[in-house]
Amino acid sequence: MADRFPLTAAAGAACLGAAPPAPRPAAPAAPARLEGDIGRLDPEEIAGWALDPAQPGHPVALDIVADGRVVARPRADRHRPDLDIAGLGDGRCGFAARLDPPLSVLRDHLVQVRARDGGASLPGAPLLLARLPAPPGGVAAALADIVGDAAALAAALQRLLRLRLRRPDARAQPPATSSNRH
Repeated sequence: MADRFPLTAAAGAACLGAAPPAPRPAAPAAPARLEGDIGRLDPEEIAGWALDPAQPGHPVALDIVADGRVVARPRADRHRPDLDIAGLGDGRCGFAARLDPPLSVLRDHLVQVRARDGGASLPGAPLLLARLPAPPGGVAAALADIVGDAAALAAALQRLLRLRLRRPDARAQPPATSSNRH
């Protein structure tokens, strides 16, 4: 019977003679427009600034989206003196996000910085983060060069180790002093 007549918190409070609970303030709506820029975009970090022109003194919660997937969720609340001098809010609208794991350097990525919860994107979105260019001669040639360099380094280290083993240990011999000479 109790589930047929659910009792709300306000109705329960009224029955007990207490004041109903205060309504929760509505969550701020995602910004309809963002101002900002991405100053750094690489596979490991994305940084820049974002400002909601309707509320310039409030930090913006952001989603960084790569290839349709959220990869970081920073807040644009870092102080940047250059933005403060330019009169952009109070200057606390910078952001930086380390990507863990980093984006692959072997393929292109479309990257977008937008207000969290489906809000507006930074101007110019999406941006293309291009893959690293293939080395001359292709990947196989580059790997062969690396293996060759590693083999040469290993051989040089072996030669140094052999020389070290042949050399008498300088600490085992007493140092030559003028009193030892006659």
